[in-house]
Amino acid sequence: MRSEDRDLVEQLLAGDPTAWHEWNARFRPVLAAIARREFRLPPEDIEDLLQDLALALLNDSGRQLRAYRQEASLCSWLCAIWRHRCLDLKRRRSGCRLPAFVPLLSPSIEASLLASETLGLASKRDRFLLQMHFIDGWSERDLAASLQIPENTIASSLARARTRLKKIVGAPARKPPAHTPTH
Repeated sequence: MRSEDRDLVEQLLAGDPTAWHEWNARFRPVLAAIARREFRLPPEDIEDLLQDLALALLNDSGRQLRAYRQEASLCSWLCAIWRHRCLDLKRRRSGCRLPAFVPLLSPSIEASLLASETLGLASKRDRFLLQMHFIDGWSERDLAASLQIPENTIASSLARARTRLKKIVGAPARKPPAHTPTH
């Protein structure tokens, strides 16, 4: 990683207020131009997304910013994240639906409906990740490459998605009470 990228990341993680001035000077114009040119987003949406990105990078003690692996320039890494955020916003606004549940095998119609209904309870992002990985068979590596985010982020996102879905669905099914035959 270039030393100026490394220094900026360290300063941001340390909470240095001057680092945000450098952040704005270096990346804000580039990110805003991408949002305008590639996604045709209005200025107010761009401002909201820029704020959300800054907060997301520093949430959980800078977990996402710490995930920067230095395999590309900081600008390239941020642009990849930015494009996904812009695309997510466009999808949310357009009401774009995720692909319908398609079973891998041919289970019974009831099982397909139950799985479809269960996936329907998950958030849009969780549903997408769970379907792509567990139903469509994408590896964590393939998902990470496709979404241009670290593989460990995919792994933790999948784990959290499964946990959230389990909580939504509820505790494991209980055995029905034993039926006492009457004579």
